[in-house]
Amino acid sequence: MTDLSSKKILVVDDIPMMRTSIKAMIDALGANDIDMAANAVEALQKISTKPYDIILCDYYLGDGKSGQQVLEESKTLSYLKANAIFIMITAEKARHQIMSVVEYRPDAYLIKPFNKDTLRYNLEKTVDRKSNFEEIHNAVDKKDYKTAILLCDKKARENPQNSVEYFKIKAGLLLDTEQYAKAKSIYEAFLAKRELSWARFGLGKVLHQTGQYEEAKTIFSGIIQQNETHIEAYDWLARSQSALGENEAAQNTLRTVSKLAPGVIRLRSLAELAFRNEDLETCCQAYKELLYIGKDSAHKSLTDYINYGDALTRRGKPADALNILKTARSNFKASAENQLRIALARAVIYAQAGKSSETAKCVKEARKQYEMNLDNLDTPVALEIIDSCLTVGEKDYARNVSEAVSSQNPDDKSLSARIESLFEQAAQAEAARLREKAAENNHKGVEFFEKGRLEEAYASFEMAVTGEPDNLTYAINAAQVLIIDMQKKKGGTEEQLQRARELLEISLPESQNDPRHGRLVSMYKTIKVKKK
Repeated sequence: MTDLSSKKILVVDDIPMMRTSIKAMIDALGANDIDMAANAVEALQKISTKPYDIILCDYYLGDGKSGQQVLEESKTLSYLKANAIFIMITAEKARHQIMSVVEYRPDAYLIKPFNKDTLRYNLEKTVDRKSNFEEIHNAVDKKDYKTAILLCDKKARENPQNSVEYFKIKAGLLLDTEQYAKAKSIYEAFLAKRELSWARFGLGKVLHQTGQYEEAKTIFSGIIQQNETHIEAYDWLARSQSALGENEAAQNTLRTVSKLAPGVIRLRSLAELAFRNEDLETCCQAYKELLYIGKDSAHKSLTDYINYGDALTRRGKPADALNILKTARSNFKASAENQLRIALARAVIYAQAGKSSETAKCVKEARKQYEMNLDNLDTPVALEIIDSCLTVGEKDYARNVSEAVSSQNPDDKSLSARIESLFEQAAQAEAARLREKAAENNHKGVEFFEKGRLEEAYASFEMAVTGEPDNLTYAINAAQVLIIDMQKKKGGTEEQLQRARELLEISLPESQNDPRHGRLVSMYKTIKVKKK
């Protein structure tokens, strides 16, 4: 009989009667330290603050997270000790669905209904099996990977009946510590004997990490064909597809796996990739689902709210974007950094909606927050702030933040390049905006000219020239209207004649392609200066 007297145990179930019943069974088996949680949020809070040895968690936890998400977050956030036992409790009718999910498998499943004897049997079997790897897990908990790897070899020799499991752990540790050649040799050695899903999957990861993306893609695709519920294979397939520049295919892969196993990190990857693919509809849908399932998640991030707001704004929904940021303000602590980021995100929305006064108010608020307590900005946050400042035209503010973050990270050689890239992107975006506005003004000028409204046509063409000085067509258009207007009025001012001459000089390189230029030069020579 396994001694539970010194074990720290957590029971997670949303039904009070089930929690009490399971606790009573464990009590009867000799356990002394038993905690209970009614939902995923409470469970994660307890797991993050206490090193439990055994967790019994129901899969269905009512509204909110499932037991699978509790397991996933506990592992990805390193809340669980490597030798901790996680047992998933589920009903018989959902057994196949839950057990088919390969990603983040629990140590065992317990099928409802069960009694004390069934619970004892499962606990003993799982504890005994896990004890074979306790020394290795303890080394991993201490991040002593070298010792953990050596222990795998030692244990494989001492316990040949478990050698496959020891080599599986060893290969994973080699992969995690970037010893790719050694990991590859283990995977290939097992695959040479027979087909093993874990070895095939591990080999795919090695190939991806060593830049052999096409080969890795082939492996992950093959694994999915054999097992459509191999969740991690989808994730890695999407990474390989992205690395090969197959972004649309990667997006489709992430969309498929997000339906099978929606998670915060997976939905975030889908949203970010859809944004890069300019598929704003998919991007917004992914962020919407992400914020819903992640509202109580340890992976919850203000960046997701800001990016969702940006995507909504680009879809022409600034009011919805502002509502998302309003929610963010209430969901995240009111630190100076958070308030600064939200204020700048709101400024960007207002700026893109053409609301200059509201933009100015938000920028003013952001400056106030920045001056309060932001001497040590995280680099990603600082880059986000620089980008937002540039988007709303606050170049000096962006430079101040750039200088501050650069001085705080003198050893980050890539930081200056990333900052320079943001300024270059902002300059390109501004140039594109000016070109678009210039084209719009040129179009208005043509419409005014066709209606005989020469003064308004000239003003529009001049704005087009100002927006895109190198566009020779705009210069000819402006010169044409100005000269025709002066001709109709029997002369022009010295300033008008000077400007007409400048426009003709600007557009001179276009004279061979546009027959208007020669005619306009001849017309210009006939115009006299009006007497005052």
